[in-house]
Amino acid sequence: MRLQDAPDLMPISHYEEMSPFHTTEVQLEAGDQLYLFSDGYADQFGGEQRKKFKYKAFRQLITEYADLSMPRQQQVLSDTIR
Repeated sequence: MRLQDAPDLMPISHYEEMSPFHTTEVQLEAGDQLYLFSDGYADQFGGEQRKKFKYKAFRQLITEYADLSMPRQQQVLSDTIR
C-alpha cells in the first residue's frame, strides 16, 4: 500500500493564518510499515557538493532498505545523514 495524499502545508506550531489539519484514515494490513518524517531529512545539506539530500534520494533510500528490520533501517538512515 502506498499513501500519496498531499500533506497539509502548515507548521506544527502557532502561525498567523492557521488552517485545520486534514484527517486521513488508512486500513493497515499485516506487514505494512509507516514512515513518519518531517522535511528535515530531505532538506539536509551535505556530500562533496554540499547539496540538499532532497525527497527523491530520501524515497530511494527508504525503498532500497525497506526489507531490513526497523532497527537496521534506523542505522542506515543515521549513517546516511552523517
